[in-house]
Amino acid sequence: MRKITLFILFLYTSFAFSQLEGNDWSLIDLIIDGSSYESDIVQSEAESNYQNLTFLNNHYETTLCGVLQADLNIDINNTQFFLTNLTETAMDCSTTESTILQNLYFGFFNNNVPNAFQYELDSFNDVHGNVGLVITDINGNQALFETRYVSVDDFINASFSLYPNPVKNVLIIKEESNLNMDNITIYNFLGKELFSTKNKRINTSKMNPGIYFVRIKLQNNKVVVKKFIKK
Repeated sequence: MRKITLFILFLYTSFAFSQLEGNDWSLIDLIIDGSSYESDIVQSEAESNYQNLTFLNNHYETTLCGVLQADLNIDINNTQFFLTNLTETAMDCSTTESTILQNLYFGFFNNNVPNAFQYELDSFNDVHGNVGLVITDINGNQALFETRYVSVDDFINASFSLYPNPVKNVLIIKEESNLNMDNITIYNFLGKELFSTKNKRINTSKMNPGIYFVRIKLQNNKVVVKKFIKK
């Protein structure tokens, strides 16, 4: 009986981990010291400061204007995970309110290291079959996420691609739809702005090897952020 129980527990935790790793999570609420920032998140989404969280191959990455990345260690038996080697690439948000939200959100993760984050998965009873994720830090603060159906902002983000990636000499920004790009800004891994351009062909020959970000601003003030690797 004990072996059967352990096997069932293994199946459950493995399924939970596959849900955790197999989804792109969208931020829907941030609760810090008992205060909810749900309305700020809705406003930030309206400005298209892309908010998502991914777990993949021992790697964690989340985005809200800028990007926060870390090495990931998941303890599926105790539904908790640990983050190490956090690296933050801060980028300007379109409003002061979104910048404050970014600082709170990234601080939620930064301030809890090296302590464990508890996580809980649950299903939402809606027509989209969304799955919910609640992450709790050592102080009881929480970040709430859900999987989502494709939105207009998802469509905009998917309309741009970078190639070749990794790149050696020239990076090309490919636009699947005519979305009227206004400006392109290149940042290094630390979030330092390197240069801006309107050219979809970017000369990378003199750039040092490493990870960089392309911030594409559209004429309707929507923003898309893409990552590329310089060989």
